[in-house]
Amino acid sequence: MSVTAACSVVIPTYNRAAYLRDALDSVQAQTFPDWELLVVDDRSTDDTARLVTEIARLDPRVRLLRNSGAKGPGAARNTGLRDARGRYVAFLDSDDRWEPSKLSHFMAAAHAHPEAVLIGSDYTIRDVATNTIRTMRDIVFQTMLPWWEEYEFTADLIPCARLRENASLLADREIALSMTIAGFLWIHTSSAMLDRHAALEAGAFDERLLLHEDTDLWLRMIARGSMVFIDRELAIYDVTGRADATGERYAGHDPARLHTKYMLWAADLMLLERIGRTHVLSPAQCALLSDRLNFFQGECASAAWRAGMKRRWLGHALAASRQPLARYAGRAIQRWYSSIRP
Repeated sequence: MSVTAACSVVIPTYNRAAYLRDALDSVQAQTFPDWELLVVDDRSTDDTARLVTEIARLDPRVRLLRNSGAKGPGAARNTGLRDARGRYVAFLDSDDRWEPSKLSHFMAAAHAHPEAVLIGSDYTIRDVATNTIRTMRDIVFQTMLPWWEEYEFTADLIPCARLRENASLLADREIALSMTIAGFLWIHTSSAMLDRHAALEAGAFDERLLLHEDTDLWLRMIARGSMVFIDRELAIYDVTGRADATGERYAGHDPARLHTKYMLWAADLMLLERIGRTHVLSPAQCALLSDRLNFFQGECASAAWRAGMKRRWLGHALAASRQPLARYAGRAIQRWYSSIRP
């Protein structure tokens, strides 16, 4: 086996042996053969290590890496990212799957756009419990765009009509940043491939984040280089039980990462606060951010109150009460900027 590969595939996993085999099979079924697979076991207590070891005996492209303790998916992805031998690194969650032509399309896009630091595609979103199947495109074009066209702070910021005519604009940096602030960045970890060197230069995944560590890295990367969108459904994202972290898929989950209502709202709020601190925003994006921060402070306050978290409720409630003044100032700045712009 070659010591290098065109693409390194990283699967972080923790107690998902019952689902991992399907993910592994989908990698081995790729029509593009020049890959290595790094399964990063976050110290699972189930049969994960045995399963991967048996597969690695039969396929030398497969390697098992084990973290020293349960550190979370961001740390597990970083372990794979640092140990990868390929220029490009593609990620797959241990309960998701790829279409057989996934890597072929991604590597073709990488060769066509060697300057790109991040490549993503459309994907299928499946919920077995509710028997529903949607695509990322469905969410963007059927749910988000109609709202963004009517929402005061995005009507002129996100070019909805142009996006309908040309979906490749999803890869535009400013549009992607505005979409993130407005509630939905389309690229999902299992549908992403990145330039390894660029990811490490950008700081890799922030291991302190419990959620949105992927979105945080995508935004830092596209601030440094370009992104490409492949308009094909090439991954299957399984969201069964995800909304409330229930069912077999979450039985062995780290309790600190269980998706309580407060945790989900707080994670969204934390991401927006980080965007405000670390990214250069236009006046229109600042006004949008201010409005979204106010919304999420309110939702965090409600969730904290229902969970009996009175101190956190008070902190969020006070922060939300300060937002109207900041929002008014943001609108004034936006109007002034529009008046002087040529």
